Amino acid sequence: MTSIPNETASNTATMPAASALTAAALKEAIRLRTSRRSYTSKPIEAAAADRLNQCIARINESTVGRIRFRLITGEPKAFSSILKTYGLFSGVHSYIVASGLKDDVMAQQLIGYYGEQLVLTATAMGLGSCWVGATCDKSPAMGELDPNGQIYCLITLGYAREKASLGEKLVHAAISQKRPEKESLIDNPEQTRLPRWFMDGINAVRLAPSARNRLPVHFSLKRGIVSAWADKNGGYENIDLGIAKLHFELGADYIFYDLRKSLYIK
Repeated sequence: MTSIPNETASNTATMPAASALTAAALKEAIRLRTSRRSYTSKPIEAAAADRLNQCIARINESTVGRIRFRLITGEPKAFSSILKTYGLFSGVHSYIVASGLKDDVMAQQLIGYYGEQLVLTATAMGLGSCWVGATCDKSPAMGELDPNGQIYCLITLGYAREKASLGEKLVHAAISQKRPEKESLIDNPEQTRLPRWFMDGINAVRLAPSARNRLPVHFSLKRGIVSAWADKNGGYENIDLGIAKLHFELGADYIFYDLRKSLYIK
């Protein structure tokens, strides 16, 4: 569970300097983002790839070896297996590899938090994306890992086809049915009245991607402190939590943690 005193519950919050976009632009990208699994053959434009690589370089530097992102372009092998991808992905030739220290809870949260910044940055540039767990093959292009590291997930990137594939339509329909009500995301047993900024954060969390689309996260506000935690979700719950924290921050203008200062762990 992560907490931080409510010192920035106003419109003055600033995002950590990983993304090249403003918090307002990332917030708008939350509304626009949807998981896409079918892409055209058009390569990612050089300017977009350069911006993503700049963001990745800042993240990798600021997290001092705990996590590492790497952008791979022009490489279709990781998603070439129908058996691995269940036929849900097509045209994938670019993706981000997200790795970090083995069995490190905070590394997993940071992958979710910063990885979603990259997703929203890509969205703002007109790219489609999708978080991917186990449904891909390891490719030599992913590079060698540190002995203490592991690949946690990938993020596909590309220019999405104008019309969603049948597989995408089926997945989107399932997501719409599974998306939890905001009440299930809030721990408020005393039924106290929650401020608007907190509810704005929860509304942004409802739009967050998560493993199996379960969104197993919960938020509470007690004595001016926001806490967040996640239920078990196939080993991806801490990545889900990191993604949800970013969405909450953007929706509520509230900073959970800043690597330049300290981490608040409860």
